[in-house]
Amino acid sequence: MGSANLDASGDIAVGYTVSSASTFPSIRVAGRLAGDPAGQLSQGEATLMAGTGSQTGGFARWGDYSAMQVDPTDGCTFWYTSEYLPTTSDSSWHTRIGSFKFPSCTAGPHGTVRRHIHRIMTPTGAETRFQAGMQASRRGWVLCRPGRAGCR
Repeated sequence: MGSANLDASGDIAVGYTVSSASTFPSIRVAGRLAGDPAGQLSQGEATLMAGTGSQTGGFARWGDYSAMQVDPTDGCTFWYTSEYLPTTSDSSWHTRIGSFKFPSCTAGPHGTVRRHIHRIMTPTGAETRFQAGMQASRRGWVLCRPGRAGCR
């Protein structure tokens, strides 16, 4: 299974496994910057972990555990985790975790979610975070950063 995510600058990263008759199952990542042409992973492909074994028999499953996340502390660092086999076996999976970021990414605003939510809840009179979010949206307080996916 593959996984994808979007950083604070609108850059996209994907992680996935590859294999062939001549390549052990390996973990790779690729991506594109917000301004790159759509439909292309223009920033190229990198190997996070070159496989050294294959799955034999057993479960007939692969890659169930894969995740691409963006670090909330900077909004730019991608963290990817997936499975690999260090030796040929039926189920001796290991997990690899790696991180990277695009040099052009600029972090968004910082602060704790609790602090921001509290600052919205008080003036809106909201009793829950959901109510605070709805009130902030209705009042036009929720803004998109230019260039961010989904923003107009």
